[in-house]
Amino acid sequence: MASGRHLLARIDDALSDARATFRTLDVEVQSNNAAMARNHRRQLAAYQSLAQDRLRDIEQNSGAAESSADRDAVALLERRETALEALAKSIAENKAKLTELRDEEQSRTQELENAESALEDLLENVDRQLANSASHQRLVYTAQKALDTVANATEKLNDAQAQRELKREPYDNDPLFSYLWDEGYGTSEYQGGLIKRFMDGVVARHARFESARRNFFTLNEIPRQLSAHVAQLEALAAQHAQALADAEANADRDAGGDTLREAVDQGETALAEIEQQIEVAQKEFAALLRQRQAFADGRDPDYVAALKCLSDEMRDEDIGELARAAALTPSSNDDEIVATLAELREEADRLDEYIEGHRELHSKRADRMNGLITLRRRYRERGFDRSNSIIDDQSHVNRMLSEFTMGLISSERLWRHISKAQRFQQTRVSTGRQPGHIGQIRIPKMPRSVRIPRNVGRSGGFGGGGFRTKGGF
Repeated sequence: MASGRHLLARIDDALSDARATFRTLDVEVQSNNAAMARNHRRQLAAYQSLAQDRLRDIEQNSGAAESSADRDAVALLERRETALEALAKSIAENKAKLTELRDEEQSRTQELENAESALEDLLENVDRQLANSASHQRLVYTAQKALDTVANATEKLNDAQAQRELKREPYDNDPLFSYLWDEGYGTSEYQGGLIKRFMDGVVARHARFESARRNFFTLNEIPRQLSAHVAQLEALAAQHAQALADAEANADRDAGGDTLREAVDQGETALAEIEQQIEVAQKEFAALLRQRQAFADGRDPDYVAALKCLSDEMRDEDIGELARAAALTPSSNDDEIVATLAELREEADRLDEYIEGHRELHSKRADRMNGLITLRRRYRERGFDRSNSIIDDQSHVNRMLSEFTMGLISSERLWRHISKAQRFQQTRVSTGRQPGHIGQIRIPKMPRSVRIPRNVGRSGGFGGGGFRTKGGF
């Protein structure tokens, strides 16, 4: 078993490791992409050299102008390099910003934990003082007695209601009795003419309705009166509970509880603000990663356009055609260029095979890193990092986290395991003093300012300040 904040730290460590692993692969992939870009530029330079030789021949024969495709490709690749440098700078700045925010988050978390601990100590100290206060114990005794009275009266009400349901069946199944009862016969509500009254009277005498009516009335009247009595007792119990809650609230206030609770509230607000900034930075980082992934995959606009320029220019002539053309010239320079082009093409094929083979791995590692980012956000949104959050079977959860980082399980499966292992433990700070129930009896509606005494539901006798009987809060 470990705290929810401890698991959050484990998630942050896994996220840092995932970023480091991604950066290592990313550097290697980008290095090969850069090698591929250099290869294409060398091919372009070679083709430009061949084009210059061809241009001289063209100029001598027809004065044809040089194609603009080569110049366009060079400009696009140079612009791509500038954009890639700017992107790398943005990623570094975002990483530094996240590191700074993480440090501030840890500081704010420690401040909040200190404030919560101080408030918890103060409330426990106030409890001990109230336990030794005769006047406070009188309030506790009075409230407890009122609760016990409500519980006893409620038991009687439940018994009366059960008896009513048990004994009313013969009355409900008697059509004559039901008819006369619904008509209100024998009461001031009964209405009817002379003939109706005569006939109903005959039926009533035959069915001995008057005696049955009194018994049925009493059968219903007892639960009604008991219900009204219980309502009065509940209202009185609520008044005593309010008096006890007010006394404890005043004791907390006199001891400085309001100041410490305000410090806790401010700490939670400050931590939430930092977390919001982290979420924004994480989203910015994810967007930068998507751009970086586009460069790694060769999907950025400049790279696509440069490749198109090269492919369009290379499409008309292959190496064999270029070699045959070079053999017809008196110079050996173009023969060397064609040989170099053949080597560059072979190198490009090898680089392309590597990049294609690692592109999926690059994408998977990026997905796992983004999955950890999403997991952390869901973890925070569900409040699993609160001070009263507990993670059961920590070793199993850690193993599942490791399996996710290795790509063996999905992020949803990891989240389900974390959700099952997480629970909240009840603490004074986390629960506060909220209205509750009297045993199985809900306290009547009270104004918002009315709060149930905090020692509701605690075990122990009057000396410990807790309610002790079946009517406890």
